[in-house]
Amino acid sequence: MKKIAVLGPSGTYSDVAAKSFIKNEKQDIKIEYYDTFYRIVKNIKDYALLPIENSIAGYVNENLDYIIESDYKIINQIKLPVKFALVGKSGTKTIYAQHKAYEECSEYLLENNYEIIKCNSNAEALKSFKENPDCGAVVPLHLITNEPVISYDIENSKYNETRFFIIGKSVVIPNVSDLAFSMVIISRNDKAGILFDILSEFNKYNLNLTSIVSRPLKTRIGEYKFYIETTVKKEDINIINKLSDSLKSKYEVKLLGIYNK
Repeated sequence: MKKIAVLGPSGTYSDVAAKSFIKNEKQDIKIEYYDTFYRIVKNIKDYALLPIENSIAGYVNENLDYIIESDYKIINQIKLPVKFALVGKSGTKTIYAQHKAYEECSEYLLENNYEIIKCNSNAEALKSFKENPDCGAVVPLHLITNEPVISYDIENSKYNETRFFIIGKSVVIPNVSDLAFSMVIISRNDKAGILFDILSEFNKYNLNLTSIVSRPLKTRIGEYKFYIETTVKKEDINIINKLSDSLKSKYEVKLLGIYNK
């Protein structure tokens, strides 16, 4: 049986996304829970699921770097709407919150002057609240059972969504019409116009870029690599190889995966 490494415990948004992936794959895949993303990356058997971007908080740079620096490939992406509530007793001022949940609900929490205790996961925040009911917790709606709710819909935006990448051992091309692919491009020679030159190659093939992120090379300050995400139709997938070959004449290029749009 194949295994997928996921941020646990059961009930996190990562867990919900992993179960959605398993259902769509229609095969037996066992979920293995870990308490940090570092341990997820170090314990991949067949697949791993990593939250990669939130519509409010932006990219999870730590996870983006894990994917860029690993030999695993992005094979699927899953998007989930994210809704939070604040549970606890009225008048409480100390709140448990997972760090990304805090970023997504920061306006409400700052406006009400809550003292925040950071947790590794939303499930841990809820567990901590149950152990210390004089405090409160930022909790996803799907985890709430009979806990007292101070306020619903506390996100900074009602259009709150998180997407997750599934990574596996090799590039897998999904059998769908609308695809996305990601590359990381590195230039060892610092000069003016590098990004313009790189983007010109994408423009030459009329590709629609959906994301550009610069990440440090972790060598010297001022040296960066570029993560670029692009959409493409399945019938035009041969463009990826042409683009890659064209870029490789001047830069280091790594295809991170081809997956559903």
